[in-house]
Amino acid sequence: SRVTLNPPRDADEGEYGENVFDILTSLLLEPSGQESFVAGDGFDLVFLLLVSPKAKLRSAGLRILSFALLDHRSTVTSNVFLQLNGLDYLR
Repeated sequence: SRVTLNPPRDADEGEYGENVFDILTSLLLEPSGQESFVAGDGFDLVFLLLVSPKAKLRSAGLRILSFALLDHRSTVTSNVFLQLNGLDYLR
C-alpha cells in the first residue's frame, strides 16, 4: 500500500494521527501485531517517517521502529528490517 504524509488540516486531525501512532505501538507489543506489521508493509511507513523533514514525524517513526523490533524472542521483524536495508534510514 502507498502511504502519503500530509500535514493535518486542524487540531482534531493532528490528535487523530497521534492516536493512530499510539495504537500502532500498542499492537506491536503482541507477536501477532508484529506479524501483521511486517505483512502490511509497516516498514515502508517507518522509512517514510524517518526521511521526513519534520522532527515530530521522525520521532514517531523511531518510536514505531523501536516497538517493532522489541520482541527479542522473534527474529522475523529484525530480519525483514535488515533485508530492506533499514539501517540506511537511521543515519
